Amino acid sequence: GAASAAPGDPDTRFNANVSAANPAANQMAASTALQPDGSIITVGRKDLGPGKGISRYLPDGVPDVSFNIRTQALGLNSTTWTVAVQSDGKILVGGQFCVPNCGIIRLNPDGSLDQGFRANTAGLFDGGVWHIEALGNGKILVGGAFENLNGRLGSKYFARLNADGTADAGFNATVNTSVNLDDWVQEIAVQPDGKILLGGFFQNVLPPGSAAPVSSYLVRLNASGTVDTAFSQRVGQALNNDVESVSLQPDGRVLVAGHFSAPSPMLARFNSDGSPDTAFNNALRPHMIANQEAYSVEALPNRIVLGGDFRPGEAPTPYVTAFTYAGQPDAAYNAAIARQSLNGEVQWITKQNDGKTLLSGDFTAPSRYL
Repeated sequence: GAASAAPGDPDTRFNANVSAANPAANQMAASTALQPDGSIITVGRKDLGPGKGISRYLPDGVPDVSFNIRTQALGLNSTTWTVAVQSDGKILVGGQFCVPNCGIIRLNPDGSLDQGFRANTAGLFDGGVWHIEALGNGKILVGGAFENLNGRLGSKYFARLNADGTADAGFNATVNTSVNLDDWVQEIAVQPDGKILLGGFFQNVLPPGSAAPVSSYLVRLNASGTVDTAFSQRVGQALNNDVESVSLQPDGRVLVAGHFSAPSPMLARFNSDGSPDTAFNNALRPHMIANQEAYSVEALPNRIVLGGDFRPGEAPTPYVTAFTYAGQPDAAYNAAIARQSLNGEVQWITKQNDGKTLLSGDFTAPSRYL
């Protein structure tokens, strides 16, 4: 039973309940977010789950029927990639859909559409939204593949919205001028001091007056939207391919996961000043095969958990694997993971307040998609 379960073991009751709610084949859960009561909002492909693209589960994995009836009525027409819960309980969802709005919607806590937010964001994004971060002051950070806000060159690939969904014009103008991103933002992480880490596909962060790019694939911004040049220059060209996930350690060090092979394959750590954590990256390197893809990294209290599309033999365990904070494989945890026979990619890892870890992806064992 659960009382005797070890770290890495499955939560069999939760998994059985979620699996029963997801009988459809060829689905994918892209992300999850937790509500204060422990309920779980899951987003993914447009036919995923009882809510058809956005579903709510109670803490034990049983679907919330009334919420899911409301989200099913939204008629989402493409994949939802990101979800964030605001401090007021409203739910932000981003993705590639254009029904009932393009790129972003906000739901009321009961799953119904926030019509005022929809009116203010109508036609705002001309490309997909890959990541949303809800700030404590009500403002909203958005990263993605969009190149224009509302037909005007407001901000490419990264923008801030006001609490009502209107574009934060001053901040966005600063970002557009001072960061000058050349490709999309995949991930956003906000530090306790308000500084903003962006990870993605951009190769040349080129602020005005810079003779050469300050960094590639990872950049830190000040809270005002300008580039944190000192940090970003230390990151420099250390990464050689895209960053899909960023996780902050409690000590201020920065974990990144993605498609890169340098400074170490799929997972790397940077010190709080932006310099690569050479000891960690060197320790990790022998345990990973280059040119595979990691989609999510999460700093847990006793270990680092990495998820992605890496197959047997490409990392200590396929699809999800764990390392100590020294960069060594977490043998006991990985042995528990290996027993589960996870059979597909992990898109997102969420740390619950009770110490459990949620995985979402396109796997069907040991549970379906979540």
